[in-house]
Amino acid sequence: MKVLVIENTLPFGKAIKQVLKDGRRGKVFLVQGLVNLEGQVVAQTHDGRKMPLDLADFDLALVDGNVPKGFVASDEVVKRLTEQGVSCVAISALPDANKELVNAGAKLQVRKHVLICAAAAGCMKTAELALVSPVVQARLELLDKRVSSDKVFRQKGEKIVSRHLQAA
Repeated sequence: MKVLVIENTLPFGKAIKQVLKDGRRGKVFLVQGLVNLEGQVVAQTHDGRKMPLDLADFDLALVDGNVPKGFVASDEVVKRLTEQGVSCVAISALPDANKELVNAGAKLQVRKHVLICAAAAGCMKTAELALVSPVVQARLELLDKRVSSDKVFRQKGEKIVSRHLQAA
């Protein structure tokens, strides 16, 4: 499975990439945002490098709702990805931003720290996110409640995020 992670904040992007890759086959590509949606799609990495992307190569995209100026708006990115047949998951920390991305075509929504904690704990697999199922969305909502209420459950995910924040 080939996964595109569009995340503005590098430490969170690295944490997401880590939990998606741990013990799984496939590739995870982390970018800060897309800079062009006409003709060739170009992604920009956090260190400023630009690289062309073929969106049809991806099975799944995790899209943050917060992009800085100079990047294509997240809702436009989601529209383009879904037109290419790529399953999209809204991963903003802000529920309202996730709702906007769902309105643009994302099939699932989860707050990024919930995704990190759930994947780190082995409760959510990358392949499940690509299923685009109401059952998966219901599980994500239950995991959100568990992350909010269970310190032990979220501990491993928080350690991963903390390590990447300290390295930044």
